[in-house]
Amino acid sequence: PCPPAPPPALSGPPAGSMPGDHEYECLELFDLPDDYFKDKHSLESILAKTKKAGASGFPPGSLNSLHPITLAAAAERITGGAGYISLHIIPGWVGAFACCHVAGRYLGRADMADGAGLLMGGALTYFLGIWAVWRCLASHFMAKWDLTDQNIVSQRNNEKYFSLRAVWPKAASPAAVGRGPAIYCMVPHGLLPLASWVRMWQKMFTSRVYRWTAAPALFSLPGVKHVLSKAGVMPARAQNIRKALIEEKDSVGVVLDGVAGIFTGSHSDKKERVYLGNRKAIVAIALQAGVPLVPVYVFGHTDLYDVIVDPFGILKYLSCKYNVALSPFVGRWGWPFGPPRRVPLLMAFGEPVVVPPNKDGVKADKSEVEEYHAKLVSSFVKCFDTHKASYGWPDTELVVE
Repeated sequence: PCPPAPPPALSGPPAGSMPGDHEYECLELFDLPDDYFKDKHSLESILAKTKKAGASGFPPGSLNSLHPITLAAAAERITGGAGYISLHIIPGWVGAFACCHVAGRYLGRADMADGAGLLMGGALTYFLGIWAVWRCLASHFMAKWDLTDQNIVSQRNNEKYFSLRAVWPKAASPAAVGRGPAIYCMVPHGLLPLASWVRMWQKMFTSRVYRWTAAPALFSLPGVKHVLSKAGVMPARAQNIRKALIEEKDSVGVVLDGVAGIFTGSHSDKKERVYLGNRKAIVAIALQAGVPLVPVYVFGHTDLYDVIVDPFGILKYLSCKYNVALSPFVGRWGWPFGPPRRVPLLMAFGEPVVVPPNKDGVKADKSEVEEYHAKLVSSFVKCFDTHKASYGWPDTELVVE
């Protein structure tokens, strides 16, 4: 990829300084050592690289630049992205083509049987070819970084592919909330919430284990289930989240707008839409567990893919009903069901919503849930408005539905 123009310089003191009056910190994850997630790099040494800003945030346009990436890292993410998407769709395609092939044979339609057979073979060749290339590239990085887990390779290269940055207020810094159980509520979902698939979460925001959740329907797909389970992802069910928080004392990440967030569209109309109005169950869980809710808004998620929707909203309705994406989409270079576009991602953390202690695990009443849900929505809006100009979206409005 061609090197982009240099971004505007971040204001404030140099990295590593700790002025007493700063309000926000920004960490450029793509610029960290490749093995920063290993124990030899302390959290303190990583946080020493943060940039600082005052109450108004960072300068306009300073947090949305793409930085150069090696060809090997880009290729690993392109093939890995396309391969992961294929795990979702190839089984359905192969099954459908196989049925058409059998039907053609049964009906004596050689053209139908042969055509379906060719399509089935093409789908399998596409998937196996991409997966083989990705596996070779992943093995290269595993050897280079002395790793045994290929998921770490994908997570680390995602930070580079998207020139990922994290920005947080002092109240949401790893030192403030990152060493105990908390619920990190991420929006918007976009087609794939790829900011959740990065290495920083385990290193910086928990002292034990960090558990992401995903739509339960994904765990019915064998290939996808294997990938998610190996990475510690669990089905997004209330009992799983409560167990992780209360019994195992783990932090949990939830993409709060879920499948509905796939259909919010891009920000091309100067609006970012998020479905938060009815997302109250997670607040009830936080109150029962007595853990804080930390809002995380990811600028750029809605620009990774173009989701194709029908004019009648049928695919959206069915997707939300069955909690699985059914709409076609295109990614980088217009590649149908391909890898994501390479756009900068900014993970902006909002002010944590601290709930009362609840040692007895008593369920919260409705009025309390409403109160803290309103605080969570307010924190999301403030977070978005604070950092939108830094990302280059000064005129974009956040619409909460």
